[in-house]
Amino acid sequence: MATFDLGFEEELLAQCLKDVEFTKTAFRLVEAHHFSSPIHAWVWKVIAETWKNFAERPSVKVFSARAERDWPSEAERTVGLELVVKLFRLKPESPRASLAELQRFVRFVGLQVAMEGAVKALEKDNIDKAFEVVRKAILRDLRPKSYKESKWIEEFEQRQRDRKHRAEHPDEYVSIPTGLKRLDDVVSGLQAGEVGLVVGTTGRGKSIFLNHLGYQAILHGYGVVHFSLEMPVRQVAARYDSRFTMLAHKKFKAFDFTGEELRMIEARLTKMREKLSGKLRIVSMPLRRCDIHAVKNTVEEVRGEMKVDLVIVDSGDHMQSVVRYDAKRLEQAEVYWDLKTLAEEDALAVWSSTQAGREWENRVAGSEAVSESYDKARIADMILTLNQPSRKSRSTRVGEEEELAASGEAKKGVLELFLAKYRDGESKVRIPLDPDFSRMYIKEAEGAPDSEKAEPV
Repeated sequence: MATFDLGFEEELLAQCLKDVEFTKTAFRLVEAHHFSSPIHAWVWKVIAETWKNFAERPSVKVFSARAERDWPSEAERTVGLELVVKLFRLKPESPRASLAELQRFVRFVGLQVAMEGAVKALEKDNIDKAFEVVRKAILRDLRPKSYKESKWIEEFEQRQRDRKHRAEHPDEYVSIPTGLKRLDDVVSGLQAGEVGLVVGTTGRGKSIFLNHLGYQAILHGYGVVHFSLEMPVRQVAARYDSRFTMLAHKKFKAFDFTGEELRMIEARLTKMREKLSGKLRIVSMPLRRCDIHAVKNTVEEVRGEMKVDLVIVDSGDHMQSVVRYDAKRLEQAEVYWDLKTLAEEDALAVWSSTQAGREWENRVAGSEAVSESYDKARIADMILTLNQPSRKSRSTRVGEEEELAASGEAKKGVLELFLAKYRDGESKVRIPLDPDFSRMYIKEAEGAPDSEKAEPV
């Protein structure tokens, strides 16, 4: 039997600094309280937070910066950084800190803490409390705590410090802008842990709007995984290509470029390649094959190559529920609850699209327009609806948005964005848009009045 002593803890930490796969597994199992000293617990917190936020292992430079912030005493900083240097140099000779041992280590510490608590309770002749402590440890086992809590007044000052730090260092937090100034002034972007829905009827531009949101995210330095459950990868990539170059989407479909356009594309690639590299992965999954496990596994795989801040699912309506219900609306609700859980547990922002019923064709859609399951509206933190109150009729439709993309029919003033719900602030805001779907380009309508409050029609 392995001895889970200080040497084991240091081998575990050293392995996390060397092995990505080991870190990914340890991140899901290990917590700071599993370590026997505050210095070792601090090293783990830096490893875990760096992995959570950037899908990277921390460097010595990162540890140095965190030590300056976390340890007011120079003596403590010195001890902490000496341990960090030791861990980077450590080369475990035995697989004591193997993946197989991680679970045993976590269980060992959990039982040890429980037994110590039980002994203290027995010393006070409190048999019921001793029994309850051991019982909870057995029931909990490796399952993480399924809730978060705050000791309200006791932690007030800490919350103030956190809010002050966030206000002074916004770049350290995930807040993904939409690229529409009037909207971003109201919502401050989509935050980590939040789920946003883009709602509209068929042909209203939902998928193109999701492309817009993905492109704005990567322009601002965020990592995006775009799941397409309706179109193959090449079609979604061509839409990003069109937006990136501002050339018509149909030119990419037919490779119909002039020499000047090809030179412009090459120049833009040369200028932007480094900035946009490692920022976007497009994943296509067949209908009826995608559930939350497939999404989570894919995100974890991508995180081994790049930082992931935003997940786009087009559309969550096509995902399969991992729980089977008699009613379709309940299965749809389960899917969106799973996406919300993914956002919160993995500190991701999540955008998805969902269909509005045909009755909303000529009306400004609100939250109640979400079809199949109104639970989706309750789950979402932000709901944007796309509306064309003055839309011209079309004789035929060739799939959702495909005709719009081919013809560029959407012109200034015929598309309106409605902020139907924003959980953390005001809503009921209408913003006129000027889309050019032929180039996958969406902007606010020029000369439009500032965002105005309004109720859906």
